[in-house]
Amino acid sequence: MNVLALRSWWQQQFCAGNNSNAVGIVTTEMTNTLKDILDPSYAKPSQAEASFPIKVNEDTRTVRVQAGITQRILLNYLANYTSASAPYGYVLPAFAWYVDQTVGGAVSTGTHGSTMFWGSLSSQAVRVVLALANGTLLELTPDSNLHLWRAGQLAVGRLGIVTEIDFKIVPQRLLMRMVMTQTFDEFVSWTMEAQERFKAAVASGSQTAISDSLRAVDQTQLFWFVPLNQTYLITYNSSDIPREFVDDLQPEANPARPNVAALSSAGRRLFQEELSAGVYAQAPSPILGPNLAITNGVESFNLLYKAIIGGAFANGTFPERTAILNENEFINKYTSDNDPYDQYEVADAVTAGNLGLGFAVPPLIRFVNGEEAYLANTNGGPRMFFNIEDHLSFSTGVDNTKFQTVMGIFRQECGARMHWGKAGWPRWAACFDGAKEYPDTWCSFGCAVRELDPNGKFRSMSDVWVWNATDASGTSVPLDECCTPSGFKAECTCQHRSPCSA
Repeated sequence: MNVLALRSWWQQQFCAGNNSNAVGIVTTEMTNTLKDILDPSYAKPSQAEASFPIKVNEDTRTVRVQAGITQRILLNYLANYTSASAPYGYVLPAFAWYVDQTVGGAVSTGTHGSTMFWGSLSSQAVRVVLALANGTLLELTPDSNLHLWRAGQLAVGRLGIVTEIDFKIVPQRLLMRMVMTQTFDEFVSWTMEAQERFKAAVASGSQTAISDSLRAVDQTQLFWFVPLNQTYLITYNSSDIPREFVDDLQPEANPARPNVAALSSAGRRLFQEELSAGVYAQAPSPILGPNLAITNGVESFNLLYKAIIGGAFANGTFPERTAILNENEFINKYTSDNDPYDQYEVADAVTAGNLGLGFAVPPLIRFVNGEEAYLANTNGGPRMFFNIEDHLSFSTGVDNTKFQTVMGIFRQECGARMHWGKAGWPRWAACFDGAKEYPDTWCSFGCAVRELDPNGKFRSMSDVWVWNATDASGTSVPLDECCTPSGFKAECTCQHRSPCSA
């Protein structure tokens, strides 16, 4: 039987199958998680009850969260968790634009904000609990098993079901948000200058210089209205207001607020009756019709979208949770109910030339530092991320060739990596060669799969999970012969995938 617990734009990976041997698990609808999603509350005494799925530990500056809780609920809860140590409450060090994704899905796919110091939510995790194929729970931390940790902190659902996560948290600070309107060419110049400063810093060998060079793009968000050749560049500055009070923005401290208890405990065995007791029936979503506001004119819709979101992009000083821009619930509900689309994301950079009419809504550009998770998009060094959405194909019934041409440039000319949780698979990653795209870590992840899911219970409908290896003599061998408790053997070679048949 195949089991998967995620939903995504990449159906082949996040669908266990369409036969009687396939089971999909929706972590948002487990009993205790669902009630707090349907009726979230952020400061009630009842949150100290043992069943509540969030627990703050101020001593370790971490928060323990059940995997089905969304980022929005977690962020709002943390912001309201005020104390003498955190008079503004707490916040994740960096968080996503789309915060209605579960924290389990976010960690499993490398969901990220814009940061050059904290990495994706996978890197902000310090503990992950997986339900394994053998029915047991495995608790992973960087100290427990570094090899399995680097596999499990971003595993795309391939190792097991994420049930619980501990994240780093920091006291919420006040940030100064600055919004600048410029052309895309001006943004490219700004980015190139930042790149040259970074290259010079790396050449100097000074870690201080490297960190200083990255601050220019840290937390930066850019919305690019491609048909208009206009952008909103949003930067944040806390250097002159570091986690302190500004004017009358000081909140009331509440040091008496108790910690809240975790929902589950590590180490207990999962039985089928425990799972089934908290699972709710799934109702199919209605099929959406075309979004006429988009199909009637891409340029005019860009102007409308720019006017709408521009009103929310105000300069000023705000608590961090509200300062960092993320998709609000109104936009999320509107697109869910009225606007069928696919969301893609690639980690690289490209100028789209005259292909702007393929983009009904602006790409979101962000920066993320290098990460150590085997499958992190930024494994190997920092990258620029382009979050791009195709809002035309489903509404028009015609392939959005301009949009797909840009995707081709990203993948074929720039070698951009595909985001694990977004669309574009398998179209732009047919016959995916993990040894080429993740040359230093692909087979180590394969070794973790062999150890934790030897019979393929968590394999999916996707064909990306292929590993080939040769030993020290160059002889092809089963991957298992090159695996050790600490990962892929140095004397072995992770081989490229053989060409796929047409």
